[in-house]
Amino acid sequence: MARFNKTAHLRQNIDAIKVALTLDRENRKATPEERQILQAYSGFGAIKEVIDPLPKDGGKTTSLTPLIEELHTVLRENTPNEREYKRHFDGIKDSILSAFYTPPIIADALIASLAQSGVTPLRVIDPSAGTGVFADSLRKSIPDAEITCFEKDPMTGMILKHLRPENKVRVQGYETIEPKYSGYYDVAASNIPFGDVAIFDPAFSTHKDPARRQGTRTLHNYFFMKSVDTVRDGGIIAFITSQGVLNSEQNRPIREWLAGRCDVVSAIRLPNNLFTDHAGTEVGSDLIVLQKRPPGEYPVTERQTDFIESRKLSNGISVNNLFQQLDRVIQTDAKVGTDPYGKPAMEFTHSGGETGIAEDLRRMLVEDFSKHLDLNRYLSFAPQQTEQTQVRNETTPQVKAEHSTTVDIASASNKVEADVSTSHLQRPQEEERFPDDLDPFWQAVEEHFENLDRRDNTQTIIPTEEQNAIAKARAEGYNLDTTTGELTPITQMEPSMDISPSNIPADEPTPKDLAEFGAWQMKLTAGLWKNIRHSRKTTALLSLYRKLKPRRLRSRSKAYRQLRRVISAERCLIWTTPLFLQSRLRSYPTDKRTTRAADNPL
Repeated sequence: MARFNKTAHLRQNIDAIKVALTLDRENRKATPEERQILQAYSGFGAIKEVIDPLPKDGGKTTSLTPLIEELHTVLRENTPNEREYKRHFDGIKDSILSAFYTPPIIADALIASLAQSGVTPLRVIDPSAGTGVFADSLRKSIPDAEITCFEKDPMTGMILKHLRPENKVRVQGYETIEPKYSGYYDVAASNIPFGDVAIFDPAFSTHKDPARRQGTRTLHNYFFMKSVDTVRDGGIIAFITSQGVLNSEQNRPIREWLAGRCDVVSAIRLPNNLFTDHAGTEVGSDLIVLQKRPPGEYPVTERQTDFIESRKLSNGISVNNLFQQLDRVIQTDAKVGTDPYGKPAMEFTHSGGETGIAEDLRRMLVEDFSKHLDLNRYLSFAPQQTEQTQVRNETTPQVKAEHSTTVDIASASNKVEADVSTSHLQRPQEEERFPDDLDPFWQAVEEHFENLDRRDNTQTIIPTEEQNAIAKARAEGYNLDTTTGELTPITQMEPSMDISPSNIPADEPTPKDLAEFGAWQMKLTAGLWKNIRHSRKTTALLSLYRKLKPRRLRSRSKAYRQLRRVISAERCLIWTTPLFLQSRLRSYPTDKRTTRAADNPL
């Protein structure tokens, strides 16, 4: 295999980004030459140097430094403001851990094997499309297919839109797909991301099923479970994913949930050097193909049981029971190594390169499809051709100032039933004032506070879906954190932290009150401080909080409440201002005023 050239790939990525930003700014389609440049985009999964500090910020100078500086320059010159620049660059940084794009020849092998087995889907979804490799393979064999692509990374999504204008490209997370698409697609095919990143989805985060709630804690588990809901009965789910889905002992509830709803059509372990040429990394992965069963069918077979169970070998390596033999492992060499997290794992390599891997993959898929794919079930639940060609409206409803009704007057005058369409008031989506990325906090200027002052009287809009999820959780006795999806009993809810100036009593607390309250509060929260996650986000918030002046915060209460809300979501209990102490003193029980003033931590 050829050695991955970081300089060449970074050069190609920068050129592709230039073209995409130009096309977006000029609002036009790509020329054939520009499409060729866009197709060379390979992501930044193997170019982790882009997150290192530049020399002007104290970083080291390397051979890639000039290109990385050019990347920053291109983003700054082609984005309208600092916020857009940071949004694109942060998307690049976030994609580094999972941006390992699939070699096209591998996607071709999967789609060709499905077609050879009689599966010709007309509704396809790729929940993590990258640059659209799977969509390309499908379009070659099924030109009329309705293909929906989700891609969360803003830059990759922009490139995908210009590469595949004929597809439905949604630059957003998979969790935003509407409920109307439940059971809609024939096939879900993708190389899904992996990682212990929590996702909030009301259909999972607040569900009574513990397996569904567990599924939101990791990307790979969520993508599998969400796709089971998204495809129709008899539909196919074919994902390249982390080996942890099948190997991890902690993942057994997820595999049991999947086996209860799907048949295991194929599970093939891919070699670690699959992504070496295309993405410059060696990582273990599996191709898992499932077929959704209709409700009520659950044949307990040995294959289903093997899919659920995994075992730990004497050397500490966990292996799924489907791989007791090596007949479903694509490899020419094997050795004991480590996984991306440093745990013991088998490392398989293939000497035939991408072509040799694709040939072995197609052979195994054809064998598995002939034995375990129920074609009759797939065809019997397939919608009619006329239904499949219908294109669903993906556009966002227009916001109207008031409830309006439109009546077709002409048909009414002809004594024909009037065509009445009702448009209800839609809540506009308020611009996110405090995004998850905290860098804008460090660059806060007076203008930002003035903007918040002008909008201080506006009410923060909570999406209806989140409101329903919160109400449902409260009805069952729980508080729902919509950021993390965590459920906590209402009886354990912390005292109110509302520090709005309007709620502050007129009488000031005495020094004795403050001393007693400080000692009591320190004892009350000692346990909570032990559980604080010392993450980069938490550290940044704490540092920022201490820099801001209480006087400014009181005069700009909206900004203060928003900042306090974000801090609370990180489980940071902060009480460094007299204003905060006054608000918390109301919950201080009078019968506990027994501590000495010397115990005051303030």
